[in-house]
Amino acid sequence: MPRHPRNPFAFTGARPRDVNLDRLTSLRRLLQRVCCVLLPIPLVAGCQSGIASKMYTTKSSAIGMAPMNSFTLGEHPIVVAQGYEDAHEVVLEVLTNGTLAASRSYAMKSGQIEKTSLAFESSQANPFGGRVNQETWTVQINAGIKVDLGVLAPGSYDLALKTNNVIAATSHFDVTLQADMERERQGIESERGRLEEARRGIEALKSELEHDRSLLDLSNAALVSAFNNKAQRYNEQLTQTKGDQEQFNARVAAYNARLSGYGLKVQ
Repeated sequence: MPRHPRNPFAFTGARPRDVNLDRLTSLRRLLQRVCCVLLPIPLVAGCQSGIASKMYTTKSSAIGMAPMNSFTLGEHPIVVAQGYEDAHEVVLEVLTNGTLAASRSYAMKSGQIEKTSLAFESSQANPFGGRVNQETWTVQINAGIKVDLGVLAPGSYDLALKTNNVIAATSHFDVTLQADMERERQGIESERGRLEEARRGIEALKSELEHDRSLLDLSNAALVSAFNNKAQRYNEQLTQTKGDQEQFNARVAAYNARLSGYGLKVQ
């Protein structure tokens, strides 16, 4: 009579859709990357900077880039906080899934003059025999801060900017997988479902065998033959499913390796 393993099937490998990424460590590290935003403004006597106060995300450090709230894995979301000239310090909070993941304070020098430079100079004669010198100066005004968030794990993120412990602005953005990785994730999830269904079928067949064996009349050749055929079918399904599981685990490992290739820590 064939032997029947008591543990025919065991799932291993991380779930790629719910892969556990060390978001906290990476977010704390990425909030270190900050620089000021400089706006070149023509010098006009007696004017104020009048920088509009707002916070948004973009994917380029170039001034004037349009705000955006959707990024693909590998792109760097950049938080721009400009204006808030009455605040000497701001606090940027990053939340994921409603949980505070990182928080950091930054000095704000918005509205302060950082640099002046002579942009153009000309001289021309006037009707009275003299000359008139014309100069155009450019003044670079500190407009705020830019924080490069680096590569983030796929998911939804919320930002809160606080001044004087009061929320002054909020923003939201999403990070999604590239199309090919999303197709692979979906394929893995589909295969996971198929393997789970096969596991349930094997467990059910195993229960039947154990029940049949307890009642088996060994003197009845027909019953013994039927039992052995069912046991053989069980062993064949078990062998096939174990092989499929090994291939599945390798597929998950390759998927997670691609995530790790972006600097994301997969636990």
